[in-house]
Amino acid sequence: MGDATAKQRTYSFLFGPRFSARSDGISYFAEALVGWVRRDVRATATAGAGGIRTTSVFDVTSNNLALGFGGGIDIHASKNFYVRLSQFDYIPVRVDLELSNGRGWSHNYRLQAGIVFCWGLVK
Repeated sequence: MGDATAKQRTYSFLFGPRFSARSDGISYFAEALVGWVRRDVRATATAGAGGIRTTSVFDVTSNNLALGFGGGIDIHASKNFYVRLSQFDYIPVRVDLELSNGRGWSHNYRLQAGIVFCWGLVK
C-alpha cells in the first residue's frame, strides 16, 4: 500500500506602468506588466510491502516569462485610504512542456478586492 502527495508554490514578480483616471471619489486604473514567475513543485510517493517502505521525492523548479494585463476600481474613503472594489488581471505565463519537448503558455486569471493605503503625496 502507498500514498502520494504533491505541493506547488508559485511566485509572480511583475513590474510595469499603471495608468489611472480619477473622478468624483472614484479611481479607475489599467496596467500592463512584465516579469517572471517561479514555480516550485515537490512530489512525494511512499510505497511498500512486507514491512519495507520506500519513499521517493521529486523536486522541480522553473523560472519563466510572465505578463500581466488588467485593471480595477478604487473608491476614495479618505485622503490616504481607498477601498478596492475589484481588480481583475489576466496573467499569461510561458511554460516548458516536458512531454512535447516544446514551450507553451499557461493562462491564469486573478480577481481581487481589498483596501489600499497611500503613502506620500496624494492629491
